[in-house]
Amino acid sequence: MSRDRLKEIKGFEYQKPKIQEKDFTDINLENSGDKTVDNKFFQLNDSVKALLKDLNATLPELDVIHDRVLSSINDNAYDTILKERDLTKENIRKGINDVKAKLNEMKIASEEPWLSKTQKVSRKGREQGLARMFGDFVNKYQQMNIDFNEKNKGRLRRQYLIAKPDATEEEIEEAINSNLVGNVFAQMITSTSSSRTSEARSVLRNVEQRHEDIIKTEKAILELAALFQEISDMIYSQQGSFDTIETAVEEANANIEYALMETEKAIEVRRSSRKVNVSSKICVY
Repeated sequence: MSRDRLKEIKGFEYQKPKIQEKDFTDINLENSGDKTVDNKFFQLNDSVKALLKDLNATLPELDVIHDRVLSSINDNAYDTILKERDLTKENIRKGINDVKAKLNEMKIASEEPWLSKTQKVSRKGREQGLARMFGDFVNKYQQMNIDFNEKNKGRLRRQYLIAKPDATEEEIEEAINSNLVGNVFAQMITSTSSSRTSEARSVLRNVEQRHEDIIKTEKAILELAALFQEISDMIYSQQGSFDTIETAVEEANANIEYALMETEKAIEVRRSSRKVNVSSKICVY
């Protein structure tokens, strides 16, 4: 009995490759030398997601600590809160470095030459999605530092006006953005009665600490701005190659669908030809 090729072809339903995460959860490939197999790539993917989740959860905690720093008036309490704040920011810094390292691994793994075009689209799509999430976090963290610094400057400005009520806004701004702010309070100490000297020294120390903190935070803001730019460059520099690969996959899918349609037409034509031949033979007979 002859095979029904049309039925076989119709039985094969071509589906465009999907890149949703659930499509790959059951893939279990063996380690292949230096290749980053799918299981390892998805482990990286899940690890970055977990790190970003933890980093985002830290921001509300840091916001509370910032408020405590701004409202603190006691030297010992201020020192304790600063240590807590610095520890939290150090943990965030480590988390950011971990995410950067893993995203770089994902980038390399998305460009391995043994990958099919479909696999490259899938991997690059995931990597870019996580890079955008990372960029969103860095942007929020940077804005949090900017807001805190402005509030810290506002507090320092008020303390400066207490020490020098006739100071102009330009003078205050210049003092805050330089090392002159401590000089004003030092002069205040020398002109203060002995009964208030201890209080004045405490204010001076607090002003100096806050001024140092403002300088340190401004440095962190600049570093975060550079990091955000680095992430943006990473995303957009890869977009061209990502689009090229995605277009190639779509064209391949379209070619396959077209080939199936043409094959089906050819089979129909051949069947029609056979019917004509059979009919001719019957007539001749």
